Amino acid sequence: MLNSFVIAFEAVVPMFILVGIGMLVRKSGLITKDENRKFNKIAFKVFFSALMFNSIYSNGIDKAVNYRLMLYGIIAVLTVYILTTIFVLRVESSNPTRGSLIQAIYRSNFVIMGLPIVSSISGAGELAGAALMIAVIIPIYNIVAILTLEYYGGGKANLKDMMIKLAKNPMLEGALLGILSVVLGIKLPIFLEKLVSDMAAVAIPLTLVILGISFEFSQIKECGRNLFFAVVGRLIAVPAFALTAAALIGFRGADFVTLIAIFASPSAIASYTMAENMNCDGVLAGNSLIVSSLFSSITMFFWIFLFKSLGIF
Repeated sequence: MLNSFVIAFEAVVPMFILVGIGMLVRKSGLITKDENRKFNKIAFKVFFSALMFNSIYSNGIDKAVNYRLMLYGIIAVLTVYILTTIFVLRVESSNPTRGSLIQAIYRSNFVIMGLPIVSSISGAGELAGAALMIAVIIPIYNIVAILTLEYYGGGKANLKDMMIKLAKNPMLEGALLGILSVVLGIKLPIFLEKLVSDMAAVAIPLTLVILGISFEFSQIKECGRNLFFAVVGRLIAVPAFALTAAALIGFRGADFVTLIAIFASPSAIASYTMAENMNCDGVLAGNSLIVSSLFSSITMFFWIFLFKSLGIF
């Protein structure tokens, strides 16, 4: 179990180092706030698009097909989203903040935090199933996030405008191109595969540095109870609901470990970039990412220890 804690801890530390680098960049005066916002847009429109494409193109959608696991993952994510939305609408009145709070709770950092956990507990041989879940869950995360942030960030419910913006969203475009390439069996030349892979690799480190540039400790107090709701919801309420249901349904072994990776990981890194670029509460999104990532090394250990002790895997 100590090894599980170390894995979770080691997944978090590089994130905080990159955020710290961003804070040092801000203090050195190398970049202005306006320039940082422009870099944020570049990360969102260019590098995250490449990341979405590459995550599907490189993993495929036909590896280790487990329809039962896929179906549960989809239903559980959508159920968590609906319950989260109902809760947030009751406790928060500001639409931009609603959008960010909903996203912070329902959407996890599955790829970055989750896959190392699966590899450590179940072995590298079980990563194919987890990779398939990336191809299934991540597009759902992104489509739902785009719809949510467009609705709450736009200030009005105009279905036509929302659908137009959805179609133009670079992250969705990247995901759809990835799915299209796999379905049609399109194979990129090696030099293009490397180019896309290199661009995808830039997305997360760049976003964390950008977050560090814009982050200020004083902003944590500004978020107040919403930050508490985001962290407790993401790290405690969501895994308690989704993992308990999975255990009762009968998921065991590597399948259950994959579900831990999906539902017990902290808030997604992309949530900050998307909130900032889609007129929602970027401060809350950024703080939710940082604080949930900090505490996840403890809560992840707790969930792993609990279900391991119960003989679930």
